[in-house]
Amino acid sequence: MISRSATPQKFILLSSLSVIMTVLTLFFGGAFLRTLQKTYGSIAYWALGALLCLAFWGLQSIAMIVLIAGLWLSLGLHLELEKRGTLWWINGLVSMLAGTSTIWAGGMYLLSKLDITTEQSRMDLLKDLLQQIQATSPGLKIDAEGLFHFLPSVVSVIVILHLGLGLVFEKRVFHWFQLPRERYVSQVNMMEIKWPDFFVWASLTSLLLTVVNFGNPMLLHFGQNLVVIFSVLYFFQGLAITEFFLKSLKAGFFMRFMTYFVFVGHLFFVLSFVGFVDFWLDFRQRFRKSQQLEKTDNSI
Repeated sequence: MISRSATPQKFILLSSLSVIMTVLTLFFGGAFLRTLQKTYGSIAYWALGALLCLAFWGLQSIAMIVLIAGLWLSLGLHLELEKRGTLWWINGLVSMLAGTSTIWAGGMYLLSKLDITTEQSRMDLLKDLLQQIQATSPGLKIDAEGLFHFLPSVVSVIVILHLGLGLVFEKRVFHWFQLPRERYVSQVNMMEIKWPDFFVWASLTSLLLTVVNFGNPMLLHFGQNLVVIFSVLYFFQGLAITEFFLKSLKAGFFMRFMTYFVFVGHLFFVLSFVGFVDFWLDFRQRFRKSQQLEKTDNSI
């Protein structure tokens, strides 16, 4: 049932921001889309995605249709699985794989239509695209060959950021629009994110593939792409730990701003490392125990 505060004016504004932020950034539309779907329902969510794809079809931008379809599918599936009580990390993996597979399959279909079927022809296309980008930004230097081998993880990272940032900023968007927020039972508490133990061993295995020469370039590229994906996943765990400490310390706006500016803006891999070693150090549990001991000592 749609809330009385969910007015048509808010729907139009929320839909517009969802489209603009998704098209322009790919990452920051997730929170607006989550708010839209939770407030106005699945039909409104999927209809908006279909209209956006039709608009790009009219503009003959098939590549954007592929991207939008993958992002819309991943987030829509994530929300539907949340409603059904699916375990949060299984939901995340399934949704990420669905979005990534859609974008990848759509991209390969598009390339086949353009008769770009060999690795060399795809590399040449990427070089042409990078040259066009560098012509507008002369200071930007990107190695085409290096980027080419990381394309699978680049697509996955786009989908992960779309899903993850949607969860991070959902509460704030609901507050901005003054809408009642329904929280599903299976929805993850962002401050309590902790990936399953086997993720650590999977990430260490992927790292092993990058540092040990097995004489197989495909294994090397596979490991490198997995390392990038796990780095982003553990970044969100590190972000959760950071938010937990800031909230526990009752940090003010300035301290929060400076913390996120330094770590998120400049020290991405520090947060990834913090999230990774949390498997052994369990920062949040240690902090809770120290606080409990402090309360016990003060009560004596």
